[in-house]
Amino acid sequence: RVLLGCEVAIEYNLALNSSSHVQWLRLHGDYTLPLLEEVELESQRSYNFIIEREIEAPDTFRAIQSYRAGIVVMKKMLDFLHEIHAQGIINHGECEFVCEKVGRKLQRL
Repeated sequence: RVLLGCEVAIEYNLALNSSSHVQWLRLHGDYTLPLLEEVELESQRSYNFIIEREIEAPDTFRAIQSYRAGIVVMKKMLDFLHEIHAQGIINHGECEFVCEKVGRKLQRL
């Protein structure tokens, strides 16, 4: 449960802070201020939740970070494979074969 809660809180916080819509709210001053304040409050709450879980269960939190890093590495690997296939460095069959293996590992995460 802690793992799922942290994962959701991290994604929620990232969405709140990196959305172009939030940037738009910041640029439009008084008219959007109430909504921007709510977004910032939710961002702070999700951040506090994440920090509290990190303090309560540092090993679980490190596992979450490792899990997220593994996903990023696998997705970058898939992007790289498609790129070298497009450049003709590997053929379609090779690309498909390796992508399938990487995809299975990604699903197991």
